[in-house]
Amino acid sequence: MIEYTIDQDQKLVKARMSGTTTLVDLATHISSLAKNPKFDPAFNLIFEVSQDATFSILATETEFRTLLKEWTERRKGAKWAFWVPFGVTHTHMQFALGLLDQRNVRMRVFEDEKSALDWLAEADPKQES
Repeated sequence: MIEYTIDQDQKLVKARMSGTTTLVDLATHISSLAKNPKFDPAFNLIFEVSQDATFSILATETEFRTLLKEWTERRKGAKWAFWVPFGVTHTHMQFALGLLDQRNVRMRVFEDEKSALDWLAEADPKQES
C-alpha cells in the first residue's frame, strides 16, 4: 500500500509504503498523484519504506522499469529521497535504485528522515550556475 500527502509550501510529496505493495499499487499511486490538482511534477519526493513493507519486482521487472522510466521523464529535475530506516532492506533499495535510469531525477536512499529532508532542501548545483 502506498499513501501520500502533498505539501505545496515545501513543494514536496510525502509518500509511505507499507504492507505488501504490487506493481498495480505503484501504478495506482502514480495515477492518483498525477491527477491530484495540488501536484506539480517538479515537486521533490520523500518516500518512506516502512519496516513491514514488501515489494517484489522480480516477476514484473520489465514493467516496473518501464513504468518508472516514464514517470521519471515526467518528473524531470526532481529529487527523490527514499527513507529506509533499517538495514537489509536499505541495501536492497540502493541496489534497486542503481538499476534504474536516473537521467531525469536524482535518487538517494537514506536511513533517517532528517538526512533525506536535508538533501532535498539542498540547492541543485545545476540551477545555481
